[in-house]
Amino acid sequence: MNTNIAKEAVRRPHDFKKEVAAICGEVVNMEARNNLIRVNCTSDRQREALVGSHVIIGRDVEVTKPWSLSKDQNRQSVRAKPWKKGVITRVPTDWTDQEIKEQTNAIMVKRITKMVNGGISATTAVILAFEDELPAYVYINLLRHRVATYVPRPMRCNRCQIFGYKETQCHARSAVCARCSPREHRYPDCPIQKTEAKCANCGGNHNAAYRGCPKFKQVRSTLTASAKLGISYRDAAAHYKKTAKENTKTTTAASPAIHSYPTSGQETLSIKATIGTQTEEIDNEAATATSTGYDLTNDQIMCLLNTTATALLWLVKQTPAATAAQEQVIQQLSIVLNVIKQRRSRTEDQQANRRQTEHDNPVADAHQAANAASIVDEAQHDEVC
Repeated sequence: MNTNIAKEAVRRPHDFKKEVAAICGEVVNMEARNNLIRVNCTSDRQREALVGSHVIIGRDVEVTKPWSLSKDQNRQSVRAKPWKKGVITRVPTDWTDQEIKEQTNAIMVKRITKMVNGGISATTAVILAFEDELPAYVYINLLRHRVATYVPRPMRCNRCQIFGYKETQCHARSAVCARCSPREHRYPDCPIQKTEAKCANCGGNHNAAYRGCPKFKQVRSTLTASAKLGISYRDAAAHYKKTAKENTKTTTAASPAIHSYPTSGQETLSIKATIGTQTEEIDNEAATATSTGYDLTNDQIMCLLNTTATALLWLVKQTPAATAAQEQVIQQLSIVLNVIKQRRSRTEDQQANRRQTEHDNPVADAHQAANAASIVDEAQHDEVC
């Protein structure tokens, strides 16, 4: 209510209460506060009747709902109809946002910009927002543009290095260096070399802005799921953690487990894979492929394992955002390849030593050949006799 009616209500409280009761009935209470009259109603019906009033005790009044109630209603309406954001490309920079908005019937249009030589420059990419589902295409000046789901880039604070907000929204008391992660200096003043960097988010040997950081990949995957599935970031983060946990369990149950590998004092290579009920053992002296029924040499076994492990490693690395389970598989495959490399190198050294020994002792080889020939002659003579 306006200031005049507040002063009049304080001067004539009985008349004011009587007229309000006539409009909407008995209310809980009324209070004069900050030149306004606050009325606490007993029901929504009573509140609506009072909001529809324009004259009380001969004064023109404006009755509105409390700001907090209007804010909650606005929040509910926004949650009920979240915007669907898409992005289009190859839009000429001379087209204004208003022109694009009118021709696409979007509720929000924003052109993506970038920094060029210290200044802001417009790009040909434009973000569109719709209340309902995203259209597959939009037409601007008779030209068709495909609409793709807009996935925002991970936002990282340049002050505390935490993902989710900008530096202008940061409330941290002290800054965190993006290269070495202590709370003593900023990135421009960092005395640490790049080779000694330490990420403030994952502790890895890189700075906080590195896009290969596991935390960056997690945030990017969460934003992608939130945009494509139409869910909140919180729900997408919970979905990511659940999926990563399930993948870890699956990989642990199905991935090869290396029980032993060659060292300086070992002569046997044993790799056991716990996939279902199958168990394969590889020995340095003999190896048999029971699944095909053919006998393979040790070199053939090593070549087959090397090719298979290399192919699996390549396939796993093709995933854009690797999970913790995939990182574990990559590590295990790398160990397998290293074991095979060491084993093949040792085998080649043994063969080279054997050839060198034969070359250095030709007399012994001649005696062996003569003995073998005599044994054959004696066997033939016995048969003739």
